[in-house]
Amino acid sequence: MTTGCLSAMPREVNPPEADGLVLPSPTTHGELQLLDLPTEILMAAIRFLNGKQKSELRLISHHFETLFWSAPLWKTFDHDDKRSNSLNPVLRRRVLAHCGSTIRALRYSNLQHESLLQMVKGCGGLTEVALRDVKPDVLMDAVGGLSMAGAFIKLSRLDITMPCSRTSSYTPNTVESLLAFIGTSTPNLKELHFMVNGFITPMALKSLTNGCPNLESLSLSSCYLLNVTDFAILLDSPCAKNLRYLCLAQLRFGDDLLMEAIAATCTSLRVLLVHHAASLTDGGVRCLAERLKSLRWIKLQACRNISLGVLDRHGFVNDANCPVVYVPRWPVGFGMAYRRVPQEA
Repeated sequence: MTTGCLSAMPREVNPPEADGLVLPSPTTHGELQLLDLPTEILMAAIRFLNGKQKSELRLISHHFETLFWSAPLWKTFDHDDKRSNSLNPVLRRRVLAHCGSTIRALRYSNLQHESLLQMVKGCGGLTEVALRDVKPDVLMDAVGGLSMAGAFIKLSRLDITMPCSRTSSYTPNTVESLLAFIGTSTPNLKELHFMVNGFITPMALKSLTNGCPNLESLSLSSCYLLNVTDFAILLDSPCAKNLRYLCLAQLRFGDDLLMEAIAATCTSLRVLLVHHAASLTDGGVRCLAERLKSLRWIKLQACRNISLGVLDRHGFVNDANCPVVYVPRWPVGFGMAYRRVPQEA
């Protein structure tokens, strides 16, 4: 593409039709310009831009303005209230009001109270939600508001995470309330990553597992208060046999008996991450490898009683590329990851 073509780029085009966007026709002089590209290609490229860049691009021409307000561009809405490269508050409200009903994935960081009302009102058909680095009181209002508005009915994935496990501690009551909201309002949930600095109680675990029988992927941080008996709530629930991914962080009472119970009940499990299990020994890890034939990956972090070559003779090899969704950040400890090697026929 020549410089001359770029200089002639801004020009008026027709708005999108009801059944799709109009494809601009080639220029008369035969040279391909940016606006001559298929709309699908332009949309795919624009999706890589941050909110501020998208808002600036809309000023180039009427066609880019049309693309900016098209619903397909906002099927994934990724926003951070504290970042300067996000949409400004006015545009954020307009996008949520104009395209909120078509948003399927909502990823929001540093959510503030003033942003909450527009988010709750606009988004009713969500299948994926990620709320990151949100203060406890705002998070409670957000989860409660979205669930009461029915936005979680179709939800299949929910991430509630914090960048640092030592900031903005959540009380056990707050955690119980959050997991109760999730358990009662997300009947179709298949993937939950709950990685916050707040102790999970047996009651919270019961509320979650009773309401989400279809879970296939589960990350739980701050399992500090849960012992083997408490985990029976999870392992006896309908979702246990469906779990394919399981991350248990700050597992203070995690021991060999718990690993044996996981091997006996989570028969579809493929990835297991165990963090800060001080009582776990080589015997428990080998039990998983031998009994759980579906298991493909084991990651052990801050488990001080595990030997380096614990699975060398059990069909596993060291592999740092374990597919972990969220790595527990505290307490920090030495990590090991193992991948099962397929056996030759």
